[in-house]
Amino acid sequence: PFEAVIKDARAWSYMCSYNAVNGAPACASATLAALAKDEWGLRGFAESDCDAVKDLETFFNMTSSDAESAAMALNVGRTDVDCGGTYEALADPSTNVSRDALEEAFRNAMRPLFAVGLFDPATFPQRPADDVIAADMAAHKEAALDASRQSIVLLKNDNDALPLAKDAKIALIGPLGFAREQLVGPVTIGPCAGSAAAPSAGLLGGGYKEDYSCVATLNETLKPWRAAPGVENITSTSEAFIGDAIAAAQGADVVLFALGAGLETVDETEDLEDLALPGVQPLLVALARGRVPLLRNLRLDHTNISDLGRRQFDGLKALRRGLDVSILDSVVGEAAEKPPH
Repeated sequence: PFEAVIKDARAWSYMCSYNAVNGAPACASATLAALAKDEWGLRGFAESDCDAVKDLETFFNMTSSDAESAAMALNVGRTDVDCGGTYEALADPSTNVSRDALEEAFRNAMRPLFAVGLFDPATFPQRPADDVIAADMAAHKEAALDASRQSIVLLKNDNDALPLAKDAKIALIGPLGFAREQLVGPVTIGPCAGSAAAPSAGLLGGGYKEDYSCVATLNETLKPWRAAPGVENITSTSEAFIGDAIAAAQGADVVLFALGAGLETVDETEDLEDLALPGVQPLLVALARGRVPLLRNLRLDHTNISDLGRRQFDGLKALRRGLDVSILDSVVGEAAEKPPH
């Protein structure tokens, strides 16, 4: 996919990450740079993830100063732009970086800007960044939705469960059915442009991880027959809300499960150690008696399942099918008319 993005889609840039590849930090990897720039023909620039160049010293212990880290990233990894302050050391003439290398990095970084006419007022009117972004947002959203639809892969469709009947009584069960920020992701800037609720008034409005009020939940979008989170929160181990899920599912034709990890366990500094559902969520799956095909093989390590809960779910006729909701539109929206790949 990386090769296709650069060679076929003609991307102008890529970001080198925090991790190492074959022992070499990505931002100081001559192999990755040669692939992207020489073999695949990258036209633009390589930029570090924020402070990934600094990590050459603080995490990988490969350098002992900003000057050494900057020199390694630029000379070896051919990282043109540093998201961080490490490249400030390049202002020191004693840093081991040639003028040719600096000029090459500058040309790489500027080339995409010239290509889109940023420095030509006749073809690129000088408008505020917010205006430019707003003008293009509709097209970007449509492209993102189309990419999401095309990326869905249907692994199983037992008993022709999909597409769902338009008049089906749907019960939405699970905490992600009521989540907002989890639908956007852990690293977001201004998802709600112009929001007065966000203290920052940055480029896009909405600030960084500050306001998600404009993000519709699955429950709000789907408008199911009934809905219940079934748990107190994503990581809770309390079974106090299981009864609500049982009540919501009774009489339903289909139960959609919206389960998974949240930003409490998945973020830039928080990684899952296994594929087990967090908190009491495995109870919702275990008591569905194996009728959640896409989640069936997950390791369910929640052992404190009450006998009362088992009996209640055992007698629940409404749990005809369980579906792991990845993208709602592929299940009940326009895209459901055409089965996924």
